[in-house]
Amino acid sequence: MTDFRQNARAGLCDLLTVDERALQAAAAAILSEDVVWDVSHPVNRLVGREAVIEGFVLPLRRALNHVRRRDEIFIGGPNRRAEGGMW
Repeated sequence: MTDFRQNARAGLCDLLTVDERALQAAAAAILSEDVVWDVSHPVNRLVGREAVIEGFVLPLRRALNHVRRRDEIFIGGPNRRAEGGMW
C-alpha cells in the first residue's frame, strides 16, 4: 500500500531545498493558489501561494541557508469533518 502522505512530505522538503528558480513550480505542485497557512507569531496567517512563498519560505531559506525539514510527527488520514477529505 502506498503512503498518500509521501507527496506532501516530499513537496514540503522541496520548498526548502530546490533551487530558488524552481521554487514557484515546487510550490505549485503542492499548494493551491488560495492556500491558507496559519503560522506562529510574528508570521501569523498567510493567504495564497505567493504569500506563503514570500512571507515564510523565502525568509526561512535566506535566514537558515542549510535548513532541512525533519518530521518529528507527520499526521495524515481521513478527515471526518469534510466528506471525502484527507489530512
